[in-house]
Formats: sequence, C-alpha cells, structure tokens
Amino acid sequence: MPVNPQSPVFPAAMGSAEKGITLRQYYAASALQGLVAHGLEVRSDKVMTDEEKENVLAGRAFRMADALIRTEAAEAESPA
Repeated sequence: MPVNPQSPVFPAAMGSAEKGITLRQYYAASALQGLVAHGLEVRSDKVMTDEEKENVLAGRAFRMADALIRTEAAEAESPA
C-alpha cells in the first residue's frame, strides 16, 4: 500500500470539516519531541535568535519525518 504523507493520522468523524493532522505532521511532531527531550543544541558559526534556533529544530524534525516516510514507502514496495 503506498504511503500518503498527507493522509490524516486520526481522521475526524464523517461530515466534519476538520481533517486532523497529516502523517507527515505527526512524524515531525514525534521527531521534534525527541530532539527537544534530548536537549540537542543548534550549533552555528553565527549568533542566532531563539526563533532562528527553533526554526532549525523544526526543519530537522520535518526532514526526519520525510526520511521516515521515504523509508516506509520503500519498504512497502519491496518484496518481503
């Protein structure tokens, strides 16, 4: 079965306007939680504001989510 990163993880009830969060958002939130829990620092050769550091961590979380989705899709396509 193909992996759709835009499919809702926890779909809302029938007829609801709410769609819920996507698989990609769910994976990114989980990755971000792990990054923050382990106290990973953003290292840079320039002074960064807290907002810039947060954006770097969020970007890492989404890259990790994208990697997980790619791996999941590749495994779904390969014969067992």
